[in-house]
Amino acid sequence: MFNFEVLKKMIINRRLLTWLALGLLISLAAGCGKKTFELVPVKGVITVEGKPVGNLLIQLMPDGEDKDVLPEGPTSYGVTDDNGMFELKTADGLLGAVKGKHRVTVVDQFEERTPQGEEPKNPPRINPMYAAISGGLKAEVQPGVDLKFDLKK
Repeated sequence: MFNFEVLKKMIINRRLLTWLALGLLISLAAGCGKKTFELVPVKGVITVEGKPVGNLLIQLMPDGEDKDVLPEGPTSYGVTDDNGMFELKTADGLLGAVKGKHRVTVVDQFEERTPQGEEPKNPPRINPMYAAISGGLKAEVQPGVDLKFDLKK
């Protein structure tokens, strides 16, 4: 003989489990949203031993406090004009840089890479260490604060 009470309990339990699973999925999806970061407009100046230098490529990379976790947000770039002034934007063309601490690299775009043993026609205008992320340049991006770097040759 078939027991309808058992069937009724199975249907109720199945519906309850379905609703619980759906609620769990919605909760997980809401918690896994994309983290946001704040871009702020950034302008600045780069000098070399006190004198402005044009055509230097500056790059700011967000630098998180936690060494095991990559920081959120895009890298920002800019190129100095003849007065050493620059304005940063992301690779997507958004103006500014992520608010917070950054590692900074600076590359002389006029620097010429010559074969070993040959003298360059355009000698380096800045120390090559600034082109490396380990070069020691750091910056903190804050709203309304211009960046200033005075580099050595």
